[in-house]
Amino acid sequence: MRAAALVTLALFGTAPFQCGGGNDPNLRREDRAGDALSDLAEDFRKAGDASAEKRTLEALVVKYPSSRHRERACGRLAELGAPPPENCPGGPAPSEKREETRGEAGDGG
Repeated sequence: MRAAALVTLALFGTAPFQCGGGNDPNLRREDRAGDALSDLAEDFRKAGDASAEKRTLEALVVKYPSSRHRERACGRLAELGAPPPENCPGGPAPSEKREETRGEAGDGG
């Protein structure tokens, strides 16, 4: 019993050293989802695939509204002539879209 207590105390004593790393962006192994979607949309733009670029930008804006790429994505969607998705100026508010979806689901049954 005493040995178990000593082992537990030793483990708790080293916890700050195990968990104490910062979030250094230079050490990240992966980009954030918004960064990846923005890069993917840019690749589609360079390849001339406007449809794929539009779908990717819409996904970025709707799924990651706090992304640092949101404003640029909304601007590019406007340039492409796409109707503004939620979270873009002129687009429906997220709550409005949920209400429409609920109404459509209720009409079928």
